[in-house]
Amino acid sequence: MKAAALLVAAALAGCGASQAGGDAGSDAGVLPPALKAQLDSAAATWAAARSSCAVYSYDRRFYSVFSSGTSTQVEVQNDTPTQRRFATFMGVTDADVTRTWMVVWDEIPPLVGYHDAQSGGYPASTVEQLLAACATVLARDPAQNTLSLETDGRGVPTSCTYRPTTGCVDDCTVGITVVSFDCAPLAN
Repeated sequence: MKAAALLVAAALAGCGASQAGGDAGSDAGVLPPALKAQLDSAAATWAAARSSCAVYSYDRRFYSVFSSGTSTQVEVQNDTPTQRRFATFMGVTDADVTRTWMVVWDEIPPLVGYHDAQSGGYPASTVEQLLAACATVLARDPAQNTLSLETDGRGVPTSCTYRPTTGCVDDCTVGITVVSFDCAPLAN
């Protein structure tokens, strides 16, 4: 069961400078009640599903309007990140918009978390940490931002974003996008 996206605020108008790298912004505040309820429900659903998913992996991505993107794949075993892989793509390789991903680095114990933010990639987070980061992402003024939260049937946030409703042109959506989640180790 996939939770429907909850959109709060008016239509998009664009956003001046890229904010793609961060999860927080200058108008951070209180989490809107409807989103708090949805996030609390997701956390409860994950708490119930977690025992059947002692090993899991996910792929968190960022896509730019400028034909580039990043992928951070994370594996978690018994609540501990055990692998983090960072890959990038640049440009389009054919008319079908197929992209070729290039692995930049792959961390395994004891080096999981070795690369810092300047090296690219998102943190090696557990689902609980993704949900906590999501609360920060969504703590925005809904009059100034479009807020969105989608979760999968296990309560994993698949999309948790905000986008300023004015003053933005490119790469304005900020937050968490998880394109895949499996109760299995990362594929090699």
